[in-house]
Amino acid sequence: MTRREADDDSFQRFLLHSDKVFRDARFVADSLPNVEPFAVQRALCRLQAVHHILINTQDPWVKPDERNWRDVRRDTIQLFREIFQHLESSGLLDMGNTIERVCLFLVFLPQIQASLDETRESWNLHKMRTEHFRSPQAMYELSRTKAIREGYWPNFPGDDDVVAADPEYGVDGEAPEPPAEESNDDPMSAEGDQPTGADAQREAGIVITDDGELEEMRTALENFDFTEDDGNFGIDVYLRAVALATAYFGSL
Repeated sequence: MTRREADDDSFQRFLLHSDKVFRDARFVADSLPNVEPFAVQRALCRLQAVHHILINTQDPWVKPDERNWRDVRRDTIQLFREIFQHLESSGLLDMGNTIERVCLFLVFLPQIQASLDETRESWNLHKMRTEHFRSPQAMYELSRTKAIREGYWPNFPGDDDVVAADPEYGVDGEAPEPPAEESNDDPMSAEGDQPTGADAQREAGIVITDDGELEEMRTALENFDFTEDDGNFGIDVYLRAVALATAYFGSL
């Protein structure tokens, strides 16, 4: 048995034990108030221990690239997805409306980029258990120092573009696959065949905001601050921008 298989087996045993802890705690909760205080305290301590282990343990059935994508979706994308869905369901956003689409872009793109930058910085500095708790930034600096000391920095270019462009580049082919029911819920990668050209993109339901539209809106609202912090995730700024732009273009 390999070390990876042993780790997986240990994790499965831990999950089985956690299930028993949960069922025992549920029995105690259902028995309230006819239960000894000690039993309640013991159940809570066990649940807290399981919770602490789970939040500090990486799922061995999830590949690193899938885990990264899930974290980006949770920490960055999900908030803006919910904001846009709220605007659409409230009748405040119609992507077929040029004014609303362009204002949405100008207000929220800087926020999305800032959130992505924050996620990147966080990941660059987080400690990796499988790398002796060194961060990606620390590993890069150590590797760079070693390369300089051994004389192949910066003359060694690393993997060529053909190798690095492979969709499976950096993926551990021997890593265990996640359960099918989890994989089915994973977000789809943006890679793959994508329509090119404005007409093909519109036919596929992809609305592209071009530079001309952005520049026209910036000119129309030249004194408007699209990056203002309104305390409402940018929704109030977006609504003001739409109102001003509608009035401006309606008067032409």
